Amino acid sequence: MTTLQLLGKAQDDDLAILAEAARSRDPTTGYGHLRNLHCALEADRACAVAPELLRIIGSDPEPLVRWQPEWRCQSSVAMGLQWCGDEAVSDAFLDALETVAELRPRFATTIAAQRRRNVFRREMRQRGLAGVPVVSLGLNCMAFELPQRFGFGIGAGGRTILTPFAFGVHKRQVLLDVLQQGWASYAPLPVLALHRSTNGETMVIRRDGGAVWNHHRGAHMGDDEFRLFRESIGRMSDQFDAMLERRDLDKVIFLLVVNSVAELGDDVGYPHQLLAALDRRSPSLASRLLVIATPRRSDPVHGAALRRQRLAERITLLELPIPREDYVWWEFSHHNRPDGLGFEFDLAQAMAEEIAHWSVGQRVLQEVSA
Repeated sequence: MTTLQLLGKAQDDDLAILAEAARSRDPTTGYGHLRNLHCALEADRACAVAPELLRIIGSDPEPLVRWQPEWRCQSSVAMGLQWCGDEAVSDAFLDALETVAELRPRFATTIAAQRRRNVFRREMRQRGLAGVPVVSLGLNCMAFELPQRFGFGIGAGGRTILTPFAFGVHKRQVLLDVLQQGWASYAPLPVLALHRSTNGETMVIRRDGGAVWNHHRGAHMGDDEFRLFRESIGRMSDQFDAMLERRDLDKVIFLLVVNSVAELGDDVGYPHQLLAALDRRSPSLASRLLVIATPRRSDPVHGAALRRQRLAERITLLELPIPREDYVWWEFSHHNRPDGLGFEFDLAQAMAEEIAHWSVGQRVLQEVSA
């Protein structure tokens, strides 16, 4: 089943495919479906399918031994763990992998990394921090994937909210224009084009270089005046707008990730502009802005240590160099290795501390107001 066919399919189809995966004892059936859901940006369905898939594969992990190529097997398992929001299901699946002698050494790095993440996720829930919404503003996909891997926004049956900024690379002015002026300027038809990357992937881009939607892949995305792409963006923008209109949230953390502080401009005024725009869009929402910068080289003064700057009462900048120059954060083989896991743990821990800091500050203000 292709990504094109998946768009608009009913969730009943997911149950049928999972049933076939259980009957056939073929892990590629279920994992292939999950990968297609991921590529189709069907986040709700992926979140529902992943734990069921882990239960099915975990009940009979032996077929994973024969799955080739190895990288596909490893990446599929890592993806299933990332989309699963239930640590108990995840831990049971890891236990099952360790019972198969041929799988234990092959997945040792993945197992160790995921167990550490699961401990962190449980601690987040115990501290009452897991349910605080964390919403990606881009400027790259890490602003969605890092919170997802560590369980931010997963409490109370929720998940990290999928927005148009979550899966793509954006220029900072494009984001600011949307927050200040609305979605009309974000992806108008005249600026859309298809681009073939150096690795042969066809994806949607803006002709002016303002955005690369590298998860909206395939030449079919350009068919019928980019209909599928525009429908996908429309669904995600509606989710973003609906979240801004909610009145049951006492705070929302907006997360912006950049490769370096230089991407923010000549000064640090850009984060203040973003927060001001969010405040105008939703005056009653207790918005907080967390900015993460991941430069490729260590600072000559501060070295490789994490730097934290509170730019304002509701804006914090975290800066942490990547662990090595060839590090690629979206590769499971990198972020599951000890240095990559340590890098992400430092960021996740700092994110948790900021959410806790803002939570305490907000309770104090509420008590004073009362």
